[in-house]
Amino acid sequence: MASVIFGGHPEMETSASHQFLYEARPNTIPFIQIERPFTESNVTVYQEAILTSDRWLLQFPLFWYQAPGLVSDFIQEVFNKEFLDIQFKYDVIDGVFKRFCDRARTSTVITKSQEGLISDSACVWKATVRSEVRQDCFDNNRVRIDWGFDSDGAAGFV
Repeated sequence: MASVIFGGHPEMETSASHQFLYEARPNTIPFIQIERPFTESNVTVYQEAILTSDRWLLQFPLFWYQAPGLVSDFIQEVFNKEFLDIQFKYDVIDGVFKRFCDRARTSTVITKSQEGLISDSACVWKATVRSEVRQDCFDNNRVRIDWGFDSDGAAGFV
């Protein structure tokens, strides 16, 4: 399996930990330091490395729980729409949340304890997912609306 490592540390030469990771990698795995500015030439080099590898690794430090701007810019510039549309084929399909919303628009949920308090034209404002409700949703491949009472009081699923 061919791999490539993209180094995204903005100060790679002064980072002892990233220098260690660089030196410790197998020599058979290419290491490409991400550099600014993102010219057509270096973006092409990055894209060709991606296309000739089965696995891509981004090595970067976390700054305030996120990647540094260098890595964010790399992702935006290298994985641009043209590159993705030409090189990668994928289907855009409705996800579970869209199906949940579509079904919520057409479904009526009636509960014994809330009868008459919820208008027939009410919209879904919030779906609360407590741990047992979340697990029920995952186990049964459904989205459940929990109106703030325990499972015994819930009469409807969307």
